[in-house]
Formats: sequence, structure tokens, C-alpha cells
Amino acid sequence: MNDFSKIKLIALDMDGTAMNSQSVITAYAKSVIKKISERYLLVPATGRGAYNLVEDHIEAENIRYIIAANGALVADRYEHKNIFNFVIPYDIASSIIAESCYPEGMVYIHCNDEICTHIFHCQQRNVFDQKYANRFRCNGNNKYDEDLANHILVNQMDVLKIGIKCSNQEETDRCKANIIAKYPEVNVFDTDVNALEITNKNASKGTSLERLCNHLGISSDEVCAIGDNGNDASMLKWAGIGVAMGNAIEQTKNIADMIIGTNDEDGAAKFLEEYLMVR
Repeated sequence: MNDFSKIKLIALDMDGTAMNSQSVITAYAKSVIKKISERYLLVPATGRGAYNLVEDHIEAENIRYIIAANGALVADRYEHKNIFNFVIPYDIASSIIAESCYPEGMVYIHCNDEICTHIFHCQQRNVFDQKYANRFRCNGNNKYDEDLANHILVNQMDVLKIGIKCSNQEETDRCKANIIAKYPEVNVFDTDVNALEITNKNASKGTSLERLCNHLGISSDEVCAIGDNGNDASMLKWAGIGVAMGNAIEQTKNIADMIIGTNDEDGAAKFLEEYLMVR
């Protein structure tokens, strides 16, 4: 029996959970999140970077802590600092990037800097322009590099997260198997169709949620976690109440205490309103 009366902290995934299929948080969901953040510690737990996440997408100023880059980083918005992070050493990151860039695919990193800069790379720039640029626009927080693996190595850039986009399932499986076999220092997650994300072995949403809760004096049975993908499974497993979206992958559904509506049905917001706004 799920005991919602104990809950003090809610860990909420973004893409596929709070956000719909267009990567948008609806006006209704924003209003619920804002109200919930006034009653509970609401912690976004995302594969995205922490920089401007609240300002650009959530618009609820009561949110203080963010678990970002799949748990590689925990940020305190009020103090404008990182509480802790886990990085991939630059030599390992460089090797993974060099081995994981396929002709029609893309690789990218989250830098370990103040704004969690994204740097993208394809074997050919025209592939990026034609296939990926509309979604991953280059701007102050997003950059393109012609030789990302070398850039990481020369500048000794430890990174928070590596992302890999492949062209098909066979390519994805081959890439994942290679990383698992050769790089025991990292975790690799399936995060979308033909998409992988890599973090330091010690980094996961579950690990960072646990560390943040220890920092705040909150126990696991006082936590509710909501997510949909493989990178959410660890936090759903650790939390007292783990909630999977209706659109979640089977791995995540299998360890959840509850399964709710899909992200395109505002399932997370409806769940929060029904089970946690009543208190």
C-alpha cells in the first residue's frame, strides 16, 4: 500500500514524463507543478543540463534543487552552485566519442562547466545540418565541433554526459555492446529510439537522488519518483513510491509501484493533482 502521507520530496523526470512528445510542459502541467512545488520539495531529475531548466521550461520559482545530466550533476539554484557531480575522465570520453560516431549518427557531450554547454559532432557537418540541427540548434549553450574527440583530449575536458544518436537498432546495439565491453568506468542507458547516454559509473538518477536526500535529511520512504525511461529506473527503485508513466519502457514499468497515464495525457500532472494535492 502506497503511503502518500509521508512524502516530502518528489523527483520528477522531464522528457517523456513532465514533457509531452513535443518536449513541452503544458500550461495545465505547469500550474500543477507550481502548486506542488509550494507544498513539497519538487526536484526535476533530467538528462538535460541544469542551466535555465526552470526558467525555460518549468516556470516554478520554488524549485531549488535539480538532478541533471542523468544524475551526473546536482545543482542548488538558490546558491548558484553544484552540490556534487560525477564526471567521465577526458581520456575515456574522447575514446568513446571516437568509436561511437557513425556516418548518419551524432555524438554530443554535456561539458562540466557553469552552463553545462552542449557540444555536437557528426562525421560530416551536412549530416548535422540536415538531420539534427532543427532539434539541436547551435547557440550560446550549444556548439558544434569538427573534431570533438580530439578537442576533449587536447583540452583535457572531463565531461558530465555523452549522448549518442544512431541510425538503426543494429548500430545502437553494436555501439552499446562495445561501450559495455571496453569501458567499465561508465554506465550506458537507452534513452530513446536508437539513442544512448553515457555517464560516470557512479552517476545515476537514483544515486544522486539518494545523496541529495541524505544531504537534506530525507529518507527513501519520504520520496516519490516519477519517470519513463531506463535512466529513471534507479530512482524509481530507490524511492518509497516509484511511479512509471504509461509510455514508460518495460524495464521501468516492472520496478514501479504504480503506472499512470502517458506524457501526452498529462499523466504526471494528473497523478500529482490526484494523489498529492489532496493533502
